[in-house]
Amino acid sequence: MSLLRPNRRPRGTKVTTTILTVAFVAMAAWVYLQREPQIDYVGQAFAMDGDSLRIGQDRIRLIGLDAPEYEQECEDADGEPYPCGIEARDALAGLIGDAEIVCEANGRDQYGRALAVCTRGGADIGEALVERGLAVADGQYVAEESAAKASRNGIWQGEFIHPEEWRRGARSDGQENDPLSGILDGLFH
Repeated sequence: MSLLRPNRRPRGTKVTTTILTVAFVAMAAWVYLQREPQIDYVGQAFAMDGDSLRIGQDRIRLIGLDAPEYEQECEDADGEPYPCGIEARDALAGLIGDAEIVCEANGRDQYGRALAVCTRGGADIGEALVERGLAVADGQYVAEESAAKASRNGIWQGEFIHPEEWRRGARSDGQENDPLSGILDGLFH
């Protein structure tokens, strides 16, 4: 008769499994605690440009879209330049109005702005900007961008340089390629 039981694990297995489980739970808790908590901003907002706003002293960047920069120009359906960046900022100001704006933020961008989805009366402001063709989708609002393209709304009526490319220095004819522009954008957005 054998002294070893065939179905029994070696003695160290239970201890090793317990240690690994505790270590995994501790690591998961640490990762959870390191994440940036969701923060809500509520109040009267001021449009800084087509995708950035302020509530009080808090700078907020609308997440999921990218609007033309304030100084950026686009071409309309006739090939004529127009200030699409100013148009996007004015549209954001119009969507904000004098109503209370609620922004649910989760994280910050490289300029320290809160990244948020903002609403007015429950309506998503970013969605409305993309739907009107005043911003391109950037991770969200893909269906709204497709509808704007199909209807040739806003920037989709003619030619434009993608805002991200424009910030990197690809300016359309007649616009300055100022190396300080990106730095200044970060300070004021």
